Amino acid sequence: MLLIIAIVLHLSLAAWLMRYLLRSDKGNREPAWALVTACLLGIVSIILASIGNELFTESYHTAVMVTHSLGDAWSTGWRVGVIEELAKAVPVGIFAYRQRFFNESTDGVIYFGLAALVFGAAENILYSLAEGGGTGITRIFMTPFFHVATTAFVGYYVARWRLGRSQGWMILAAFVGAAGLHGIYDASLMAGESYPILILVAILLSLSTTIGIFVIYAKAHKSDLALGLATDGARAFCRHCGRPNPHHDLYCASCGQKA
Repeated sequence: MLLIIAIVLHLSLAAWLMRYLLRSDKGNREPAWALVTACLLGIVSIILASIGNELFTESYHTAVMVTHSLGDAWSTGWRVGVIEELAKAVPVGIFAYRQRFFNESTDGVIYFGLAALVFGAAENILYSLAEGGGTGITRIFMTPFFHVATTAFVGYYVARWRLGRSQGWMILAAFVGAAGLHGIYDASLMAGESYPILILVAILLSLSTTIGIFVIYAKAHKSDLALGLATDGARAFCRHCGRPNPHHDLYCASCGQKA
């Protein structure tokens, strides 16, 4: 019963965040097929991360079950961080970057965030199935949206680069920061049995990065407002039908609704 509750809660949280990201988007309406593709790429990311972790790190499941020194934990943690952040960001980045609809700062958060959301939800459910409902419930509090936060941060800078508003080195810096936080988080969990204070570090990292999702999304929206790419600003797109409103008219020429 506890296992079922854990799985339902993980799916419900994922559905809530997905709904929030899509309903809060004030730019041009995203194609449904593209959003579905981003979610499917999250599944691809799980496969890539599993292969990478198997090749270049010890099993994460084994790692958290064994007491580690700080050196051992960090050695494994940073590898997991780099591998999983690459696995999450690269597939969706390759897909979205050249698409015409990838044209707003918020798009980086949405597409990269959706792929990571599926990755994180699937990971949490797999851990729940492997280790039981107790672990599943614990992960709801420990890492509900950690994967989303780190990948959406990278996606924001990819979108900004696409718009010509940032430079390539910023994407690299964002990725290094995301992988570093990921590594510290995993290392803290691995060494937590020997150094209980590190569990608190992991919890604080998870909490702060989760808050960071909403901060970076708000920042992306503010940027789109400044560029006239959000319907609640310069009315560049209709908030009802999602079609372009090039003359910024009060009423949309396509659907007749208030833009």
